[in-house]
Amino acid sequence: MRGASWHGSRRIGTRIRLTLLGFVALLGMTLTGCAPGPVNPWPEKPGPKVLVTFAPLYSFVSSVAGDDANVMCLLTNHGPHGFEPTKREAQIVATSEVVIMNGLGLDDAIIAKLSRARGGKLKVYSLGDSLDKNTLHANEEHDHDHGHDHDHAGHDHHHHDHGAYDPHIWLGSDESVAMISAIEKALSEMDPAHAAGYKARAAETIAKLKALHAEGKELLKGKSEKAIVSFHDSLRYLASSYGLQIAGVVQVDAGVEPNSAAMKRLIATCVKEKVRLIAVEPQFPANNAAKTILEALKSAGVADAGFIEIDPLETASPEDLKPDWYFEKMRQNLQQLAKALK
Repeated sequence: MRGASWHGSRRIGTRIRLTLLGFVALLGMTLTGCAPGPVNPWPEKPGPKVLVTFAPLYSFVSSVAGDDANVMCLLTNHGPHGFEPTKREAQIVATSEVVIMNGLGLDDAIIAKLSRARGGKLKVYSLGDSLDKNTLHANEEHDHDHGHDHDHAGHDHHHHDHGAYDPHIWLGSDESVAMISAIEKALSEMDPAHAAGYKARAAETIAKLKALHAEGKELLKGKSEKAIVSFHDSLRYLASSYGLQIAGVVQVDAGVEPNSAAMKRLIATCVKEKVRLIAVEPQFPANNAAKTILEALKSAGVADAGFIEIDPLETASPEDLKPDWYFEKMRQNLQQLAKALK
């Protein structure tokens, strides 16, 4: 499933954990040479073998690495919320030299399992851990029953404890710059012979990020409309970077539909605060709750209520993944906002 959530029924959670256990067993077979297939899936070129966990990190790390390091991405069509590993992924992990992950509770459990399967010998850099925690958004504290029905048939989600901080740091401008600095430090530490190249490319990438931020601010300049509803709670760094507000969240646990009471509260907030735009994600094509809210807003007299598609950039097709992928996708998000906001 694309973009699946950490959250949901325990029944499905057990299935996902068993899948991870099977992956760890396959990784062990790969390390001992018992698994069939190619042993080394990495490109035949010199340089450290750097594994990143998911798409935005590939874009960032490969931009800084240039030709001095090999970079591969563990998760593509499946983001860090839904890990369904393959034999090839086991071989990539078994032959990687270092992992750069997001951290902050997003991909920690996956990497902890993989590191244990490697006998604890897997060098891991957590970008989230390197950021100033005073600049991060705290995760919203939720009661055990926070307005969601967790046992609907057909949901394909698993349970995860909320971390202390919102992990969607790659969607923030300042946070992304800080991540690039941490990536440069990690690559230079593991490969000091090429530190000058990493430093130069990190500076270039930071300049591109700052230019993108300036472009977004210009696109949104003069917009009087600031508030939107977020499909799941992933857009707070994006909103704070561009002076926007998240008036509410459709799915507090991504992929888990809100119950009727939560829906009524959200609709009432939108009507009261004149919020008409609901940000939906390409990874969740059904959007059943969002459609219900949209219809209710129109019935309540908000005639121009509508959807705006914002990609949280957690997944990417392997063939699309390249150093500029993040910049292209984030620019599309900003253009969508500029088009939709009044």
